[in-house]
Amino acid sequence: MVFYYNKDGYLISRENYNYYHVEEDSLHLTERTTYKYPAVGIKTGITKNVKSKKNIGSSSYTMIAIDSMAVHLNQQNNITKMIYHLDEKQRIKLIEATMFNTKMDKEIANYTTEMTFENDMIIKMTVRNKRTDPEGNTLEVVNVLKDDKGNIIHKELKDNNGVIVNIVDRTYEYN
Repeated sequence: MVFYYNKDGYLISRENYNYYHVEEDSLHLTERTTYKYPAVGIKTGITKNVKSKKNIGSSSYTMIAIDSMAVHLNQQNNITKMIYHLDEKQRIKLIEATMFNTKMDKEIANYTTEMTFENDMIIKMTVRNKRTDPEGNTLEVVNVLKDDKGNIIHKELKDNNGVIVNIVDRTYEYN
């Protein structure tokens, strides 16, 4: 994914590179989401398929209290409704989410994600699926590297068994 921000630090678009092109051994751009800020405390997004130029999803983010935000994602046959609970520094500390499949007319997921912070950095995330895994799975953030501006350029997520299950590498371009 590639994220673009305006000079004030607001996210204005996101590009997803999800199609693997074998001959070129590379990923190709498949979706682009463009964000707007129509009012204070509100952000909306429209996701388009790059090839067909058709809308394939929408999103809205609305502050509902000083410490919480309602998030609605609508993509293809799935609607996800989330509440982001924020801490005193406006960081997401807990996400409560429910996903519905409109084609099957049923709830397909109900989960929470809880973040633990230390020194202004997430050190642990616990995901609990209310139906299948109420105890949850905890991922610990390890092997963090930052650039000279303090942004994370590398981190790894380790599961309950000590296995690295995800590696995140980022690059930043500063103007």
